[in-house]
Amino acid sequence: MRGSLGSLGIVGLGLVASGKRKIVSGREWEGLYNTSKLLGTNPYLGNDLSDTYDTLNFMAKIVRDTLIDTAKVATKLKGKTLEETLRNDWNHVYNNFQYEKDAINIEQIRRPAKSFVDRKKGIDCDCMSVVLSSLLHHQGITHAFRKTAYTEETGWQHVYVVVPKPSANILDFSGSKTIDRSKYYVLDCVVDKFNYEVPYLKKYDKIMRIQYLNGLDVAALNGGVTASLAAATPRPSSTDTLLAGFGGEFDALHAISGLGAVDSTIVENAFLKGLKQHLINTRSIVRLNPALTSGLYNPTLFAQRLDSLLDAFDNPAQRNTVLGHLAVLEDRESGLNGTNGLGAFFKK
Repeated sequence: MRGSLGSLGIVGLGLVASGKRKIVSGREWEGLYNTSKLLGTNPYLGNDLSDTYDTLNFMAKIVRDTLIDTAKVATKLKGKTLEETLRNDWNHVYNNFQYEKDAINIEQIRRPAKSFVDRKKGIDCDCMSVVLSSLLHHQGITHAFRKTAYTEETGWQHVYVVVPKPSANILDFSGSKTIDRSKYYVLDCVVDKFNYEVPYLKKYDKIMRIQYLNGLDVAALNGGVTASLAAATPRPSSTDTLLAGFGGEFDALHAISGLGAVDSTIVENAFLKGLKQHLINTRSIVRLNPALTSGLYNPTLFAQRLDSLLDAFDNPAQRNTVLGHLAVLEDRESGLNGTNGLGAFFKK
């Protein structure tokens, strides 16, 4: 690192490094980043996505939707230990990607392949964090996006990746919870040192759900099947175990219905809470046993659509928009494949 916070300007969301750094050519990675799906354009966040909470959610969605970009790169960077792998990932992004802050009030969130194409021109801290998160997903390493603020006047300014050490519980990395610095690694490629964290005034963490091909998300991180189940074993649970939890998601709603006249807002909140839990449980089971959707849905497509709905669920307007879009897709696909509406999960 070239010094403390004093050598870093603070503008917008990004911490601005004190100057351009010398990066390597990156030629050895040109055949490993998958650019076959690259459209060559950047999504610009504004209006309803201008808040940094929405930016984190959008970053998470890009990571999940573009994992194909970094599969080969992640394999090459995998080390023998957790720390070795993290150091390899940090060095890769730091040495191959130039830093360039986004224009004021415009956040450009690139998929990893686009960031690699733009690496010499430079990318912001959010794009660097997307690349790191994508690598960590393939490497099976649980992590979180962390946004930070350094003064009350300027608000949220920076985002990077934190990874819990084996002695830490990923469920502690949520929101503004205080966490002992010795319990996690920091991957911030704006600063010049691996595992260095610029002291902040406040922080907010968004846990990233790691998805394995042979089982559950690592732990029902955002209220999934159960936190105790996730903490108890790193191995996927059986389908029977998960199915046993079905039906219980709406117990609170049933209890309310037996109380007589109850405020409609309470009923609606209980229903939405149960519905979200049901969607999370459904997603976890489908990932564990994809054959359950046979004849109705492509398992991978179904899981991706559940993820997009869950990302938008807590925002009523976004939730309704996503549901409407998914319902239209179901109608279109039902007519094409002759299922006569059997796969109309999102219209129910």
